[in-house]
Amino acid sequence: ANVLSGPITQARNLLGNLTNLMATGIVSARRPQDWPAQMAAAARGFGLGSRDAWDILRTGRITGARSLRAEAARPLELARLSGRLDYLLTPWRAVGRALAATDTLFFRAGYEQRAELLARLVARREGLRGDALTRRTAEILARLPAQRQAATQTALSEGLSGNDLQRRIADILDRSRPDPIRETARQFGLRVTFNQEPYGVLGAVARGINRISDEVPALRLIVPFTNVVANVVNEGLNYFPPAGIYRAVRGHLSGELEGRPITNDEDLYDQHAKAALGVLSMVGLWALAAAAADEDDPWFSISAVGPADPRQRNQLRLQ
Repeated sequence: ANVLSGPITQARNLLGNLTNLMATGIVSARRPQDWPAQMAAAARGFGLGSRDAWDILRTGRITGARSLRAEAARPLELARLSGRLDYLLTPWRAVGRALAATDTLFFRAGYEQRAELLARLVARREGLRGDALTRRTAEILARLPAQRQAATQTALSEGLSGNDLQRRIADILDRSRPDPIRETARQFGLRVTFNQEPYGVLGAVARGINRISDEVPALRLIVPFTNVVANVVNEGLNYFPPAGIYRAVRGHLSGELEGRPITNDEDLYDQHAKAALGVLSMVGLWALAAAAADEDDPWFSISAVGPADPRQRNQLRLQ
Protein backbone atom coordinates (compact mmCIF):
# COMPACT_ATOMS: atom_id res chain seq x y z
CA ALA A 1 0.00 0.00 0.00
CA ASN A 2 2.94 2.34 0.61
CA VAL A 3 3.71 2.34 -3.12
CA LEU A 4 0.19 3.59 -3.80
CA SER A 5 -0.46 5.81 -0.81
CA GLY A 6 1.40 8.99 -1.70
CA PRO A 7 -0.83 11.99 -2.41
CA ILE A 8 1.05 12.49 -5.68
CA THR A 9 -0.06 9.02 -6.85
CA GLN A 10 -3.69 9.77 -5.97
CA ALA A 11 -3.51 13.21 -7.62
CA ARG A 12 -1.94 11.80 -10.77
CA ASN A 13 -4.64 9.15 -10.97
CA LEU A 14 -7.35 11.81 -10.71
CA LEU A 15 -5.66 14.19 -13.16
CA GLY A 16 -4.85 11.40 -15.62
CA ASN A 17 -8.44 10.19 -15.71
CA LEU A 18 -9.78 13.72 -16.05
CA THR A 19 -7.38 14.60 -18.86
CA ASN A 20 -8.12 11.42 -20.77
CA LEU A 21 -11.88 11.86 -20.36
CA MET A 22 -11.62 15.39 -21.76
CA ALA A 23 -9.37 14.30 -24.63
CA THR A 24 -11.54 11.34 -25.62
CA GLY A 25 -14.62 13.52 -25.27
CA ILE A 26 -13.14 16.08 -27.67
CA VAL A 27 -12.15 13.55 -30.34
CA SER A 28 -15.51 11.75 -30.14
CA ALA A 29 -17.58 14.95 -30.32
CA ARG A 30 -17.44 15.35 -34.09
CA ARG A 31 -21.01 16.63 -34.30
CA PRO A 32 -21.42 20.01 -32.54
CA GLN A 33 -25.15 19.41 -32.17
CA ASP A 34 -24.38 16.42 -29.93
CA TRP A 35 -22.01 18.23 -27.56
CA PRO A 36 -24.63 19.37 -25.02
CA ALA A 37 -26.13 15.86 -24.85
CA GLN A 38 -22.72 14.23 -24.39
CA MET A 39 -21.70 16.68 -21.67
CA ALA A 40 -25.02 16.07 -19.89
CA ALA A 41 -24.44 12.32 -20.20
CA ALA A 42 -20.97 12.62 -18.66
CA ALA A 43 -22.47 14.65 -15.80
CA ARG A 44 -25.07 11.92 -15.24
CA GLY A 45 -22.25 9.40 -15.28
CA PHE A 46 -20.43 11.28 -12.53
CA GLY A 47 -23.62 11.21 -10.47
CA LEU A 48 -24.09 7.46 -10.97
CA GLY A 49 -20.39 6.81 -10.47
CA SER A 50 -20.36 8.72 -7.19
CA ARG A 51 -22.76 6.15 -5.71
CA ASP A 52 -20.52 3.29 -6.82
CA ALA A 53 -17.44 5.15 -5.60
CA TRP A 54 -18.97 5.66 -2.15
CA ASP A 55 -19.78 1.95 -1.93
CA ILE A 56 -16.17 1.08 -2.83
CA LEU A 57 -14.81 3.44 -0.17
CA ARG A 58 -17.18 1.94 2.38
CA THR A 59 -16.90 -1.78 1.58
CA GLY A 60 -13.99 -2.29 -0.81
CA ARG A 61 -16.24 -4.13 -3.27
CA ILE A 62 -15.52 -3.25 -6.90
CA THR A 63 -18.38 -3.91 -9.31
CA GLY A 64 -18.79 -2.99 -12.96
CA ALA A 65 -15.50 -1.19 -13.62
CA ARG A 66 -12.22 -2.76 -12.71
CA SER A 67 -9.26 -0.78 -11.36
CA LEU A 68 -5.86 -2.10 -12.32
CA ARG A 69 -4.23 0.46 -10.04
CA ALA A 70 -5.93 -1.07 -7.01
CA GLU A 71 -4.83 -4.64 -7.76
CA ALA A 72 -1.65 -4.33 -5.70
CA ALA A 73 -3.74 -3.51 -2.63
CA ARG A 74 -6.34 -6.28 -3.13
CA PRO A 75 -4.64 -8.73 -0.70
CA LEU A 76 -5.50 -6.29 2.09
CA GLU A 77 -9.19 -6.60 1.18
CA LEU A 78 -9.00 -10.39 1.19
CA ALA A 79 -7.13 -10.58 4.49
CA ARG A 80 -9.41 -10.59 7.54
CA LEU A 81 -8.50 -10.25 11.19
CA SER A 82 -10.73 -11.52 13.96
CA GLY A 83 -13.31 -9.23 15.50
CA ARG A 84 -12.60 -5.53 15.86
CA LEU A 85 -8.94 -6.09 15.04
CA ASP A 86 -9.97 -6.07 11.40
CA TYR A 87 -10.47 -2.29 11.62
CA LEU A 88 -6.70 -1.93 12.05
CA LEU A 89 -6.32 -2.64 8.32
CA THR A 90 -8.79 0.07 7.29
CA PRO A 91 -6.22 2.89 6.78
CA TRP A 92 -4.19 0.69 4.44
CA ARG A 93 -7.27 -0.58 2.63
CA ALA A 94 -8.36 3.01 2.05
CA VAL A 95 -5.39 3.50 -0.29
CA GLY A 96 -6.54 0.98 -2.88
CA ARG A 97 -10.16 1.92 -2.34
CA ALA A 98 -9.43 5.56 -3.17
CA LEU A 99 -7.75 4.59 -6.44
CA ALA A 100 -10.60 2.25 -7.35
CA ALA A 101 -13.25 4.83 -6.42
CA THR A 102 -11.62 7.45 -8.64
CA ASP A 103 -11.42 5.01 -11.54
CA THR A 104 -15.06 4.03 -11.08
CA LEU A 105 -16.16 7.66 -11.06
CA PHE A 106 -14.50 8.42 -14.39
CA PHE A 107 -15.36 5.03 -15.86
CA ARG A 108 -19.06 5.73 -15.41
CA ALA A 109 -18.73 9.23 -16.89
CA GLY A 110 -17.04 7.81 -19.99
CA TYR A 111 -19.51 4.92 -20.13
CA GLU A 112 -22.54 7.21 -20.16
CA GLN A 113 -20.92 9.62 -22.61
CA ARG A 114 -20.26 6.90 -25.18
CA ALA A 115 -23.65 5.25 -24.61
CA GLU A 116 -25.32 8.60 -25.33
CA LEU A 117 -23.40 8.97 -28.58
CA LEU A 118 -24.23 5.43 -29.75
CA ALA A 119 -27.92 5.73 -28.86
CA ARG A 120 -28.20 9.02 -30.74
CA LEU A 121 -26.59 7.39 -33.77
CA VAL A 122 -29.19 4.60 -33.66
CA ALA A 123 -32.02 7.14 -33.45
CA ARG A 124 -30.51 9.22 -36.26
CA ARG A 125 -30.23 6.16 -38.50
CA GLU A 126 -33.93 5.55 -37.90
CA GLY A 127 -34.55 8.91 -39.54
CA LEU A 128 -35.45 10.76 -36.35
CA ARG A 129 -34.59 14.37 -35.60
CA GLY A 130 -35.29 16.96 -32.92
CA ASP A 131 -37.55 15.98 -30.03
CA ALA A 132 -38.27 12.58 -31.58
CA LEU A 133 -34.54 11.81 -31.62
CA THR A 134 -34.17 12.93 -28.00
CA ARG A 135 -37.08 10.76 -26.86
CA ARG A 136 -35.85 7.73 -28.81
CA THR A 137 -32.39 8.14 -27.31
CA ALA A 138 -33.89 8.24 -23.82
CA GLU A 139 -35.92 5.12 -24.63
CA ILE A 140 -32.85 3.20 -25.84
CA LEU A 141 -30.93 4.19 -22.71
CA ALA A 142 -33.86 3.40 -20.40
CA ARG A 143 -34.32 6.94 -19.14
CA LEU A 144 -38.05 7.34 -19.69
CA PRO A 145 -40.14 7.89 -16.51
CA ALA A 146 -42.13 4.67 -17.06
CA GLN A 147 -38.92 2.66 -17.39
CA ARG A 148 -37.49 4.15 -14.21
CA GLN A 149 -40.72 3.56 -12.31
CA ALA A 150 -40.72 -0.13 -13.28
CA ALA A 151 -37.07 -0.48 -12.23
CA THR A 152 -37.82 1.25 -8.93
CA GLN A 153 -40.66 -1.13 -8.16
CA THR A 154 -38.41 -4.12 -8.89
CA ALA A 155 -35.65 -2.79 -6.63
CA LEU A 156 -38.10 -2.01 -3.81
CA SER A 157 -39.50 -5.54 -4.01
CA GLU A 158 -35.98 -6.79 -3.24
CA GLY A 159 -36.07 -4.97 0.10
CA LEU A 160 -33.34 -2.47 -0.72
CA SER A 161 -33.03 1.09 0.55
CA GLY A 162 -30.69 4.07 0.53
CA ASN A 163 -27.63 3.96 -1.69
CA ASP A 164 -28.11 0.25 -2.40
CA LEU A 165 -31.59 0.98 -3.75
CA GLN A 166 -30.39 3.71 -6.08
CA ARG A 167 -27.50 1.59 -7.34
CA ARG A 168 -29.84 -1.35 -7.99
CA ILE A 169 -32.24 0.88 -9.94
CA ALA A 170 -29.33 2.12 -12.07
CA ASP A 171 -28.19 -1.47 -12.62
CA ILE A 172 -31.65 -2.65 -13.74
CA LEU A 173 -31.96 0.26 -16.17
CA ASP A 174 -28.46 -0.32 -17.53
CA ARG A 175 -29.13 -4.03 -18.13
CA SER A 176 -32.16 -3.15 -20.24
CA ARG A 177 -30.00 -1.32 -22.77
CA PRO A 178 -28.91 -3.08 -25.98
CA ASP A 179 -25.90 -5.31 -25.36
CA PRO A 180 -23.78 -3.85 -28.22
CA ILE A 181 -24.15 -0.36 -26.77
CA ARG A 182 -23.30 -1.59 -23.26
CA GLU A 183 -20.18 -3.44 -24.35
CA THR A 184 -18.86 -0.65 -26.58
CA ALA A 185 -19.52 1.90 -23.82
CA ARG A 186 -17.80 -0.38 -21.28
CA GLN A 187 -14.67 -0.62 -23.40
CA PHE A 188 -14.70 3.16 -23.83
CA GLY A 189 -14.97 3.66 -20.06
CA LEU A 190 -12.06 1.28 -19.49
CA ARG A 191 -9.97 3.24 -22.00
CA VAL A 192 -10.82 6.52 -20.27
CA THR A 193 -9.35 5.14 -17.02
CA PHE A 194 -6.50 3.20 -18.70
CA ASN A 195 -7.95 -0.08 -17.39
CA GLN A 196 -8.44 -1.92 -20.68
CA GLU A 197 -6.45 -4.97 -21.72
CA PRO A 198 -3.09 -3.64 -23.02
CA TYR A 199 -2.43 -4.27 -26.69
CA GLY A 200 0.37 -4.21 -29.26
CA VAL A 201 4.06 -4.56 -28.42
CA LEU A 202 3.60 -2.86 -25.06
CA GLY A 203 0.72 -5.19 -24.29
CA ALA A 204 2.92 -8.20 -25.03
CA VAL A 205 5.62 -6.82 -22.71
CA ALA A 206 3.04 -6.18 -19.98
CA ARG A 207 1.64 -9.69 -20.29
CA GLY A 208 5.16 -11.12 -20.06
CA ILE A 209 5.87 -9.16 -16.88
CA ASN A 210 2.51 -10.24 -15.46
CA ARG A 211 3.31 -13.90 -16.09
CA ILE A 212 6.61 -13.50 -14.26
CA SER A 213 4.81 -11.71 -11.43
CA ASP A 214 2.40 -14.63 -11.15
CA GLU A 215 5.41 -16.86 -10.51
CA VAL A 216 7.10 -14.33 -8.21
CA PRO A 217 4.29 -12.37 -6.47
CA ALA A 218 6.79 -10.10 -4.70
CA LEU A 219 7.47 -8.41 -8.06
CA ARG A 220 4.01 -6.82 -7.91
CA LEU A 221 5.32 -4.64 -5.08
CA ILE A 222 7.95 -3.32 -7.50
CA VAL A 223 5.88 -3.07 -10.69
CA PRO A 224 2.22 -2.90 -9.53
CA PHE A 225 0.97 -0.85 -12.50
CA THR A 226 2.34 -2.81 -15.47
CA ASN A 227 -0.89 -2.81 -17.47
CA VAL A 228 -1.70 0.82 -16.64
CA VAL A 229 1.74 1.99 -17.77
CA ALA A 230 1.34 0.10 -21.05
CA ASN A 231 -2.11 1.65 -21.59
CA VAL A 232 -0.93 5.19 -20.79
CA VAL A 233 1.97 4.92 -23.26
CA ASN A 234 -0.27 3.35 -25.90
CA GLU A 235 -2.81 6.16 -25.53
CA GLY A 236 -0.04 8.73 -25.88
CA LEU A 237 1.11 7.05 -29.08
CA ASN A 238 -2.39 7.48 -30.52
CA TYR A 239 -1.70 11.23 -30.55
CA PHE A 240 1.89 10.87 -31.83
CA PRO A 241 1.46 11.48 -35.59
CA PRO A 242 3.52 8.59 -37.04
CA ALA A 243 2.01 6.00 -34.67
CA GLY A 244 -1.49 7.49 -34.71
CA ILE A 245 -1.69 7.69 -38.50
CA TYR A 246 -0.27 4.17 -38.86
CA ARG A 247 -2.88 2.78 -36.47
CA ALA A 248 -5.72 4.55 -38.27
CA VAL A 249 -4.62 3.31 -41.70
CA ARG A 250 -4.00 -0.19 -40.38
CA GLY A 251 -7.44 -0.19 -38.80
CA HIS A 252 -9.01 0.54 -42.18
CA LEU A 253 -7.03 -2.18 -43.93
CA SER A 254 -7.17 -4.93 -41.30
CA GLY A 255 -10.49 -4.22 -39.62
CA GLU A 256 -8.78 -4.36 -36.21
CA LEU A 257 -7.95 -1.69 -33.66
CA GLU A 258 -6.24 -2.08 -30.30
CA GLY A 259 -5.86 -5.79 -30.95
CA ARG A 260 -9.61 -6.38 -31.40
CA PRO A 261 -11.96 -6.49 -34.41
CA ILE A 262 -13.63 -3.15 -35.08
CA THR A 263 -17.29 -3.59 -34.20
CA ASN A 264 -18.18 0.10 -34.22
CA ASP A 265 -17.06 2.75 -36.72
CA GLU A 266 -16.92 5.35 -33.95
CA ASP A 267 -13.78 3.73 -32.52
CA LEU A 268 -12.02 4.03 -35.87
CA TYR A 269 -13.21 7.62 -36.26
CA ASP A 270 -11.77 8.34 -32.82
CA GLN A 271 -8.38 7.04 -33.91
CA HIS A 272 -8.43 9.31 -36.97
CA ALA A 273 -9.36 12.25 -34.76
CA LYS A 274 -6.56 11.49 -32.27
CA ALA A 275 -3.99 11.33 -35.07
CA ALA A 276 -5.27 14.58 -36.57
CA LEU A 277 -5.26 16.30 -33.17
CA GLY A 278 -1.70 15.10 -32.62
CA VAL A 279 -0.56 16.54 -35.95
CA LEU A 280 -2.22 19.90 -35.27
CA SER A 281 -0.77 20.06 -31.75
CA MET A 282 2.78 19.27 -32.83
CA VAL A 283 2.66 21.74 -35.74
CA GLY A 284 1.22 24.41 -33.46
CA LEU A 285 3.88 23.92 -30.78
CA TRP A 286 6.63 23.90 -33.38
CA ALA A 287 5.31 27.16 -34.90
CA LEU A 288 5.21 28.88 -31.50
CA ALA A 289 8.73 27.77 -30.65
CA ALA A 290 10.08 28.78 -34.07
CA ALA A 291 8.47 32.24 -33.86
CA ALA A 292 10.37 33.03 -30.65
CA ALA A 293 13.59 31.17 -31.47
CA ASP A 294 15.62 34.33 -32.26
CA GLU A 295 14.75 36.14 -29.03
CA ASP A 296 17.25 36.26 -26.15
CA ASP A 297 14.50 35.61 -23.64
CA PRO A 298 11.74 33.82 -25.62
CA TRP A 299 8.24 33.92 -24.17
CA PHE A 300 7.73 30.34 -25.38
CA SER A 301 10.22 27.50 -25.73
CA ILE A 302 10.27 23.71 -25.59
CA SER A 303 12.64 22.07 -23.12
CA ALA A 304 13.12 18.80 -21.31
CA VAL A 305 11.81 17.98 -17.84
CA GLY A 306 14.98 19.19 -16.14
CA PRO A 307 16.57 18.09 -12.86
CA ALA A 308 14.46 16.12 -10.39
CA ASP A 309 15.72 18.21 -7.46
CA PRO A 310 13.47 21.31 -7.00
CA ARG A 311 16.45 23.45 -5.92
CA GLN A 312 18.37 22.57 -9.07
CA ARG A 313 15.29 23.34 -11.18
CA ASN A 314 14.90 26.75 -9.56
CA GLN A 315 18.59 27.47 -10.09
CA LEU A 316 18.28 26.52 -13.76
CA ARG A 317 15.31 28.87 -14.20
CA LEU A 318 17.38 31.77 -12.84
CA GLN A 319 20.18 31.26 -15.34
